[in-house]
Amino acid sequence: MTNNNANKEILIKLNGLHCSSCVMNIEMELEDIKGVKKAEGSYTKSEVKVEFDEKETGPEKFLEAIKGLGYSGEVFDKN
Repeated sequence: MTNNNANKEILIKLNGLHCSSCVMNIEMELEDIKGVKKAEGSYTKSEVKVEFDEKETGPEKFLEAIKGLGYSGEVFDKN
C-alpha cells in the first residue's frame, strides 16, 4: 500500500508568460518530473499548483525546469 503522507502541494508564481500555451508547456514539463502527481496552472493568475511526493522531488527541481523553458518562478506560501 502506498503512503500518501509524503504528498505535498505548493504554489509557484510565474513570470514571463505570454499566453495559455506557456502554462500548458510548464504543466507538461513539471508532470514529467518523477514524483510530481499533478501540475495545474493558470495563465490569468500567473501561477501553477504542483502536487508531489516530497520524498522524490521538490521545489528546486520545479524552478529549474521552469527556468529551462525560459520562464521564472517563485515558490509562494499559501498559508
